[in-house]
Amino acid sequence: MSSADITERTQPQVINVDKDKCVNCHACISACPVKYCNDGSGDYVKVDSDTCIGCGNCLKACLHQARYYVDDFTAFMSDLDNHVPMCNDPPESIPIMLLISPCTQSVQSTPVLGEAGPCCTPRSTTQSLTSLPGTM
Repeated sequence: MSSADITERTQPQVINVDKDKCVNCHACISACPVKYCNDGSGDYVKVDSDTCIGCGNCLKACLHQARYYVDDFTAFMSDLDNHVPMCNDPPESIPIMLLISPCTQSVQSTPVLGEAGPCCTPRSTTQSLTSLPGTM
């Protein structure tokens, strides 16, 4: 792959830094599992949105409340309403991914996918997925 084939990625900012509160102590960098998504070479620590995984460890480590999550819910809902594509790939090439956490019998909510009841079994989830267009 040539450098001409590589396009510059710019992910939305998930965690931002208040320049006025940051004292560049690097506690956030120490707590970050990625490390290189932080640039502490200036007057304050900057976050690279393309490499930040948004885990929040830096938020907990910052004693100066200089870091905060960027709330993009309103912009996200606006994009959905305006049918803005989430990526440039054609819809049929985008795999549908689900994160299903294990259930316990103490959970008393109806799952989004699967049969109604306290648990969502792999079989019922697979049956529900096959009813979704373009899946399985």
